[in-house]
Amino acid sequence: MVRFDKSYDDKYLAKHMHENGLAVHSLSSWCIESDCGHGLLMSFTNIHSSHYADTLVEKMKSIVIT
Repeated sequence: MVRFDKSYDDKYLAKHMHENGLAVHSLSSWCIESDCGHGLLMSFTNIHSSHYADTLVEKMKSIVIT
């Protein structure tokens, strides 16, 4: 899980990461009764090499930074 302040729209980030093949969910979409803040729930399965992991990290960074 990665937490963000409210200046980041976690639903927007999750949508764009999902469109780029990353398995993420926005934390705010899981809130029912009270505000749980903004962030991403991420799953890292089927990562077969450190090179592939680095590639995924760079992809995530490019989405967050834009």
